[in-house]
Amino acid sequence: MNSNNDSQVETGLDNLNIQVVAELGRTMKKLKEIKEVQEGHIMELDNNVHEPICVYVNNVLFAHAETCVVDNNFALRIVEIFDEKSSNQEISPKEDA
Repeated sequence: MNSNNDSQVETGLDNLNIQVVAELGRTMKKLKEIKEVQEGHIMELDNNVHEPICVYVNNVLFAHAETCVVDNNFALRIVEIFDEKSSNQEISPKEDA
């Protein structure tokens, strides 16, 4: 391919929609506990409020971020971006320790 075709391919790829997921934290519950959940129930997660949020792009760990608010909407401030070598971690269930 010549550079003109490469540019057209890159421009086309730039328009792809990519899924971005921000994970606030996780928890493990027994089915019985989940069945008892009602509106207003508070479910604690394993992340401390001051810990960074994991940001996944297409199910691969991309960055750590802090939560913030922009115009009454949740937002993320990226604090660390992982390179390709360290971003092999995919979204998967945490194992019970």
